[in-house]
Amino acid sequence: MSTADEIKAKIDIVGLVGETTPLKQSGRNFKAPCPFHSERTPSFFVNPERQSWHCFGACGTGGDIFSFVMRRDGVPFGDALRSLAERAGVTLAAPGASRQRAQQAERLKALHRDAAMFFHNTLLKDDEAAAARAYLEERGLSAETIETFRLGFCPSRISALSRSLSNQGYTDADLDAVGLVRRGEDGSTYSMFRGRLMVPILDERSDYIGFGARALDGAPAKYINSPQSVIFVKRSALYGIHRARETIREGGLAVIVEGYMDVLTAHQHGYRNVVASMGTALTEGQVATLTRLANRFVLALDPDDAGDEATLRSLESSWGIFDFRGKTTGAASIAGREGKAAPELRVMDLPAGKDPDQLIREDPEAWEHLLATATSVVDYVFDAVVRRSDVATIQGKTAITRRLAPLIHNAPSVIEQNNRIQKLANLIDVRENIVKGEVEGVAAPGAGRRRGRARVGADSIFSEATGDPLEEYCLTSLLRYPELWPEAAALEPEHFLTTPHREIFQRLALGVPPEELKEHLDEAYHDDLDSLLSRGLDMVPHWEREQGVQECVKRLQRRRITLEQEAVQAQLEEGEVSLDELSSRAEQLKAELSRIDRQSQN
Repeated sequence: MSTADEIKAKIDIVGLVGETTPLKQSGRNFKAPCPFHSERTPSFFVNPERQSWHCFGACGTGGDIFSFVMRRDGVPFGDALRSLAERAGVTLAAPGASRQRAQQAERLKALHRDAAMFFHNTLLKDDEAAAARAYLEERGLSAETIETFRLGFCPSRISALSRSLSNQGYTDADLDAVGLVRRGEDGSTYSMFRGRLMVPILDERSDYIGFGARALDGAPAKYINSPQSVIFVKRSALYGIHRARETIREGGLAVIVEGYMDVLTAHQHGYRNVVASMGTALTEGQVATLTRLANRFVLALDPDDAGDEATLRSLESSWGIFDFRGKTTGAASIAGREGKAAPELRVMDLPAGKDPDQLIREDPEAWEHLLATATSVVDYVFDAVVRRSDVATIQGKTAITRRLAPLIHNAPSVIEQNNRIQKLANLIDVRENIVKGEVEGVAAPGAGRRRGRARVGADSIFSEATGDPLEEYCLTSLLRYPELWPEAAALEPEHFLTTPHREIFQRLALGVPPEELKEHLDEAYHDDLDSLLSRGLDMVPHWEREQGVQECVKRLQRRRITLEQEAVQAQLEEGEVSLDELSSRAEQLKAELSRIDRQSQN
């Protein structure tokens, strides 16, 4: 629950508004002449259930207790928040708390940058780093690459690191907070990455956010990473993105590998559109970053069973290859912008036993050839699923067909759909008409199940909300997954009754990226933004998010119309406005509701 939600829960909007404007009960609502413009017929309504107000007259706007006080007193949100917090007996966070968090993040980034420079200088000059230098030479990395990517070495003696950073104003507590040092059971302190090759990890803006550290002594954990912090979330980071970003944007192509060395070698040989997922299947956050920059992607993962499985998991969980989205919506949902072409996905067929690093060093021409002839994602998935299944039994053939049905169903054309049916029929040795029938049988009932499950998925998140669940779910979805924005194109700021939500939506509608919102919002809104960002949607599948936002849009539209219908009904009952005028408006509202319901069924 955000601070604003806590305040709203403790203040009755009817009592607050009634102190300024005498209210008269009208059904479930209270009404009055609007206090913000001159009128004879009451068009100002307060809804105690929703804790909201709306003027259906000249103002044409509404909101919650905060927007009312802001308009009544002519003050910004921060002042209204403080005034109402005092009234509600809610203690606000110290002024500047959000600014302090931002300053803390900047300090952590600076600490990582200064630590990286210490590790880099140690690698170049310290006798203890001889093994690390030899390892990098063996891997064929040049002095320029080592310098460009600030590779380093963490000495075993913690005093060297502590002394260097303390001279720059950092404390042992700072080093402990970011995982550069650890404390033993006896209270002693030791370097977290002692004796390891250090690989600084930077974000898109070239800020230092963490480290990957490689063992040089055969330790069981070959690589360890910085612990998660406010600036480092491994599942959202892409190694090399700070150097690859512009090349990817200019060429429209990103190559995704697994490891640090793959990226370093690729960049050294001039392939500067390569980034790494750091040994894990791509996450949706990483995919979202990449699809903002390019529209063509090649996955170049290790050619073994583990790499094969990781690729399938990535295609399923992050790219939504196995989602039932329909022939027109699937591409847009991944691309992230209405009208943008669907991303072209390919998978490189690496030689057995060779990772990208080795292949590039030994045979750059082979790398270029394999990149140019990378397998289409459809061919790769078909072959991989069949290869990993039992094609000798009816049960196996059925399981394969059902697994691949979404990929066939979502083909961009009937011709391509038939091509995929034919391909699968040949792979599993089954007649095409049988495969087609099975695909249609899976797709048709699945659509119905998906619609139901999408509502359940949305409702399950709605139930977690503490303020306005519809607004919270919708905004959380748009903040976490900007590619869903086309689904919310019909919404306007006025659909959001909660003041912070309205402001956040307004900035998103103006095209402000989620990661830059705090720079465009008054600090008083940061608490609500943080509350929205902290909500969990990672476990909700692609199609449930898309359907969930669509459901939210419909409900928000219905809510707005219902509010006006209630006002019109109240005015009709009391004969305060022309009957013909009100009846005409009532029919318009009814037609709008019917239109929304018809759209939701299509």
